[in-house]
Amino acid sequence: MWDAVIAIGPGCKGPTFYELRGALLKDLVKEVDCYLVNFKSCWATYGCSIMAYGWTNQKQQPIINFLVHCPKRIMFLKSIDTSRLTKDANTLLEIFDEVVKM
Repeated sequence: MWDAVIAIGPGCKGPTFYELRGALLKDLVKEVDCYLVNFKSCWATYGCSIMAYGWTNQKQQPIINFLVHCPKRIMFLKSIDTSRLTKDANTLLEIFDEVVKM
């Protein structure tokens, strides 16, 4: 990337903040959505596993990250801040049930 910018020369101007958060961001979101639709289509064919792991962030909030594993690859699905939730089996069941229904 740097070589390309240097080759253009000192007059090279990058996209503005408004271009980055506007049309360029929307195009990138569409591109990622298309990729994910393709990725998710293999779940019905090959099956998948939902994985979760918990950790505590710098603000001492307990977080659970959910990932989906299938033969193609692993995809991050979502994170949940569990600091205001009761830490018991029923709550975990509800969280996993919600994630599976996504």
